[in-house]
Amino acid sequence: MYFEATKATSLDARRDVEFYRPRVESLNDSDAVAFNFTVRHGQSRRGFSCNGRTIVNADRSVRWEFLFCEGSSFSHAIALARELAPDLDESQLIDYLSEGILLTFAAGTSIFRDTEYVVLATTEVGGSGPFDVAKQATIKSMKVNLTHDS
Repeated sequence: MYFEATKATSLDARRDVEFYRPRVESLNDSDAVAFNFTVRHGQSRRGFSCNGRTIVNADRSVRWEFLFCEGSSFSHAIALARELAPDLDESQLIDYLSEGILLTFAAGTSIFRDTEYVVLATTEVGGSGPFDVAKQATIKSMKVNLTHDS
């Protein structure tokens, strides 16, 4: 593992990198959202974004999906990961990025019963996408039972 979870961030102490929980913007669909992440590296702050979904079920469980697909947002996020962790090879960068994203949610409280966070990579049908992913594949996922807020 590269990161450790703190209350609202994930911290890679060895590289002095910290991912903050994203700002979440609602898109046109009822569950479609845009996630905007801020990342601190030393004294500088940078950002990246990805689209995704938040799905709230009747039993108060929720699934957050962070979606990376071919295009500028994926390229920008990988380029940033390359700057943050230049010692990693290309095949490790998506894992580094995914872990940084997911662990921002690993500690803290929630009003939801069970929460699942999933980083997905997709391509268009018939396309060749990041890491030879066909259609959609889970890169990394985490399920947590957080302390409930009153």
